[in-house]
Amino acid sequence: MDLKLEFNAGRNLLAVRQISTILRGALSSLLAPGSLFAVEVALTEHCTNAVKHVSHQETDGPLTVQLDLTGDEIRLKFVDRGEPFDSGDFVRPIVDADNRSCLPTNGMGLSLIHDTMDEVNFQREDDVNTVTLVKKVTRLEQEGA
Repeated sequence: MDLKLEFNAGRNLLAVRQISTILRGALSSLLAPGSLFAVEVALTEHCTNAVKHVSHQETDGPLTVQLDLTGDEIRLKFVDRGEPFDSGDFVRPIVDADNRSCLPTNGMGLSLIHDTMDEVNFQREDDVNTVTLVKKVTRLEQEGA
C-alpha cells in the first residue's frame, strides 16, 4: 500500500511531538522498525530545527509536511516561511566517541538527518524554504522475504 499525507503544523515543540506521533501511527503498519526509526529521527530533527530557528514573525506561518510513500521510497517535504538556511554552510561536527568531554551538546541534528536519509535537499525561493528528504525503506512485507 502506498501512502500520501499532508498537514500543517504549528511552529512549536508540541507540534513536533504531534507530527512524530502522526507519522509513527501512519507508517508503523507499513515500514520495518529500522526504516520507521530512521524516518522518524530525520523528521523530528528537521521539525525541531524549523521550530528552534524561527524568527517568530507572523509571516513565518505554519510548517507544511508532505509525506509520500511509494514502493520502497519515502519522500518527506517540508515547506515554511521561516529563516533561510544555507545548506552550504553545514559542516559535520567531528565526534570522538571515546572522549566524552568533547562530545557536542548541540548541532547534531543535521548530521543525524544526513546519516539517516539517502537524499537531503534544501531550497529557498521567494521567501519559502522547501526541504526534501528521501529514503529507500524496507516495508514490513519485505522484511521477512
